[in-house]
Amino acid sequence: SRRRWEHGYSGGLEGVATMEPTAMALAVGDEQAGLEAHRVIISPAQLAEIWAADEQAALGVLSRLASQPEYESDLRQSVYVNFLHSALLYCRHSELSVAKTFAAFDVSVEVLARACAEQLGKEEAFGLWSQLLMARIKALPPDDSMSLA
Repeated sequence: SRRRWEHGYSGGLEGVATMEPTAMALAVGDEQAGLEAHRVIISPAQLAEIWAADEQAALGVLSRLASQPEYESDLRQSVYVNFLHSALLYCRHSELSVAKTFAAFDVSVEVLARACAEQLGKEEAFGLWSQLLMARIKALPPDDSMSLA
């Protein structure tokens, strides 16, 4: 199935038009100010656009959504935009549903924010990611939470 992704996303985005956008945030200093300063809103239509695009185009879309216009020349912006892209690629390669993609993406960004703010180590961050992801998936409607993808 990994080979399928190398040639572009061909999975379904059924029901994306009816889903609510999800908000993600990153704190890089003061926890509250950082969360608001780096708020990202991504809609199901934007997710479909990112998954259909090549890497450069996807990074461009994410940089606009994340208000990171200098991502190609600013190292911090580049790292942040690449993190966002990598989080979405993880979801795509894991063949997660759109609902689980939003949950996992939201959790990944939240863990990054908390890891920066609280200076979490790798094991602490992974434990937090696992705990939050399971809680978010359990909170999804039964059709989404009980499926394997």
